[in-house]
Amino acid sequence: KNNIKVLMSDGKSSIADQNVGLSFFPNLRNSSCDLDGDGIGVVDYSATKDTLVMVLSELKSKLTDDDHLLVFVTDHGGKDNTNGESYINLWNRERIYPTEFANCFNGFNAGYISFVLGQCYSGGFIPALKADNHIVMTACGEDEESFRCSSTDKDYNEFLYNWTSYINGSDTYGNTVL
Repeated sequence: KNNIKVLMSDGKSSIADQNVGLSFFPNLRNSSCDLDGDGIGVVDYSATKDTLVMVLSELKSKLTDDDHLLVFVTDHGGKDNTNGESYINLWNRERIYPTEFANCFNGFNAGYISFVLGQCYSGGFIPALKADNHIVMTACGEDEESFRCSSTDKDYNEFLYNWTSYINGSDTYGNTVL
């Protein structure tokens, strides 16, 4: 856990930042910073460009060729009508575009970097992130939306849920995943 940095919505703020209702009938609440249910908050910073650049700059100075950096994005994405580019939604209506995001990883000494991108239009990030030591996995193509699945007791992004279940070796119900 000491090597994980979590950037999420408004960070540790106690202001309501999550809509659990409909867009036209919002029901706002404060996001929990305890993402793994152990009673300890794991959110470090808000999900803004400034904090992303700060965290990646810090990591850049620490990582070596022996390290593996995993970048896991779960958020909304979109496609800009003016320039046709995909983007990741950040906090407070900020957006980050593929080239801008990829530039954050220039000069990293990590042996390799894996990107797991679950947002809609995430495939638009593949060309910018491609490099010899990069692995890029996306939920969908550059012109596609990512799928949200709901069940009676879970609400999740289908790609990220299945990816995480595979890495974990089991799903949330305890079923073995091979």
